Formats: sequence, C-alpha cells, structure tokens
Amino acid sequence: MNNEKKVDIVLEEYKALRAETQSRSQKQFFSVSASIIAVGTLIGIFLQNTATNYPIILIIPWVLTVFGIYWVDNAESIRGIGKFIGDEIEKNKIPSLTGEDAKNLLTWQTSVNEKYIDGDIRDIPYIIIFIPLVYFILPSVIAIIAFIYCAKQLSLIAIFSVVFINSLLVGCLIYQLVGSFKRSYIKSLFNKKSNKKAL
Repeated sequence: MNNEKKVDIVLEEYKALRAETQSRSQKQFFSVSASIIAVGTLIGIFLQNTATNYPIILIIPWVLTVFGIYWVDNAESIRGIGKFIGDEIEKNKIPSLTGEDAKNLLTWQTSVNEKYIDGDIRDIPYIIIFIPLVYFILPSVIAIIAFIYCAKQLSLIAIFSVVFINSLLVGCLIYQLVGSFKRSYIKSLFNKKSNKKAL
C-alpha cells in the first residue's frame, strides 16, 4: 500500500473522530436540554401544592445526576478523542506519511490540546466547570434542602434516610467530576515536568 492510500485512510479516521466529537457534543446538549425540561416539569408540579407535592422534588437529584454523569462522560470522551487526534494523527501519522513538518499540515487540534489539555489546567474553558457544578450539582443540593424544609411532618429517621440516599447520588456526580479534573490536573503536571526535563 502506497503512502497516498495510507494518508487517505488516516484522513478518513480523522473525519470519523471529528464526527464522533460532534455527536458527543450533541449528546451533551441533549443532556442539558432534556434535564431542563424534566426539572422544570417537576418544579411546576411541586409548586402547584408544596404541602403535598414536596416528595416529587426528590426526583430532581436523580434526574440531574444521571444527565450530569452522562454529560461528564461525553466531555471526557471528547477530550480523549481530541488528545488522540492531536498526538497521533496531526503530530505523528500525517507527518510520517507525507514527510512534511507537522506545523505545515493539520494543526487545529494540536493547538487546542496544547492550551486546554497539555497546558495548565487553569486554561480549561469555564463552561466545562460551570455546567456540571452550577447546573447539575447545585440544583440537586437545593432540592434536598427544600425537601428537608417541607417534610416537617415526617420522622427524623425517614428524612435522614431519604436525604442520605439522594446525597449519595449527588456525591457520585461530584466524584465523577472531581475524578475527571484530577486526571486533567495530573496530566498537566506531568506535561510540565516533561517540558522542563526537555529544556
């Protein structure tokens, strides 16, 4: 197989991975929009009669946790695909097959990786932090607090049990989010050390 055909195969792989990135980005949008509809509906039912409908707000942490983990998982996959495109295709495969300097060929994903993945974790776009923290986690916590406030007639054991279970759900999402950023932080530290050694 000549290099021209190999380049065509690599470019098809590149297009497929870019399409996968776009697909996962759409799934993230779906997780946000679908959860907005679901949570909005639940809040609407709750507000119709807060005295009797208050248990319904406990569904909110479940909905947001499921969609939140789904959102974070897709964010991780997008970062992983971007890392592969930049390191394997743009820096390695295409230059080795064409004999050209990588800087003269495909460079977009490489430049993104250098800033957001290989660079300082502080350069990560705020939306990646904002959506999981403020949208998926904070409303779940507020829903649990609202339930505690409205469920005054229940026993303390019942309230504690329900709050504990829902707190575990929120904890799972926080664990997933923290794990994602911890991996990114470790990678950024490792890359900094590697760059210092190279100098």
